[in-house]
Amino acid sequence: MSLRIATKLNDKREDRKSCFCSLIEQAEYDKSRAEIRIVGVDWILIRSSTFRAMIHATEKMLGSAAEPIWWEIAKHAGAEFAKELLKAGTAPEEFPTWLEMFFTQGGWGVITSKIDLTKKEAIIRIENCATARETKSNKPICHFVSGFISGVAEAVSNEVTEGSETKCLARGDPFCEFRIEHPLSKEHLSI
Repeated sequence: MSLRIATKLNDKREDRKSCFCSLIEQAEYDKSRAEIRIVGVDWILIRSSTFRAMIHATEKMLGSAAEPIWWEIAKHAGAEFAKELLKAGTAPEEFPTWLEMFFTQGGWGVITSKIDLTKKEAIIRIENCATARETKSNKPICHFVSGFISGVAEAVSNEVTEGSETKCLARGDPFCEFRIEHPLSKEHLSI
């Protein structure tokens, strides 16, 4: 590779990195409308303890029926997030970086991911997950986060996905971990 081509590639990488500046740096506040927009999308700020209280209140009222409700709400939110990024020209291989930026800078926790495209599965680990921190449970409780990640995966892959939380900070695990896979992937692998 020539020095000139290598320099152009490095310049493109630097340009792409600059797209991933902090969410706060990308925020625009319209005082007259009391709106916060990030990448042209309307956002609100909410305390993490308030969000956890909303989840706990619905679980208290509805019992385990609240879990799929939060999962579906988040799946829709994740899909919308991904569709906005796709519409803006984000390549599918850039989604792990965007997801890491969104979760980490958005206060949801420190995220790392392992994605295996041949198996059509991903393992997402979140340290200090916002839905589990300061909470105790005997079972995984991050249905919202699991649904959000599943929604992103479906929108990017254009295939149905299943998501499950395999480890949870609230249960005493050192972090929350989510497994996202395409339900048919195991059948395809055995053919």
